[in-house]
Amino acid sequence: MSFALLEILVPLILLFLLGLGVGWLVWRWRRRFVSFMEWNELATAANEAKQNVAAVVAQRDELATEKAVVERERDEALDRLAELEAVLLESSGETIDLTNAATETIELANAAETIDLTDLANDVDSSELDAEDRSD
Repeated sequence: MSFALLEILVPLILLFLLGLGVGWLVWRWRRRFVSFMEWNELATAANEAKQNVAAVVAQRDELATEKAVVERERDEALDRLAELEAVLLESSGETIDLTNAATETIELANAAETIDLTDLANDVDSSELDAEDRSD
């Protein structure tokens, strides 16, 4: 009886160890090795990217604040224009059409509030390319 157990258990144990060894070799072969220097470069690039994002967010917030101020000033100027138009109409007694002037003023104000961020995006892209060049 013990002979039959040995005939069964020994091959089972050997096959288990062989499977464990092959599995370990496959696992080790599939792993990607990163050197300490590469890890530090990646960590530095990630920190720089976070700082760039923080700077862009801060700049966006500043521009949003400036936009709000400009919009408020524009609205105040348009209100003042409407008041002056009303005073002018009352004092002259004749009808004057200032809608074209108001329309031009609004168009100028809308053009002024349009913010082009392509230069900012290009600066961020170029800094990312510089970071990649340094890592090579």
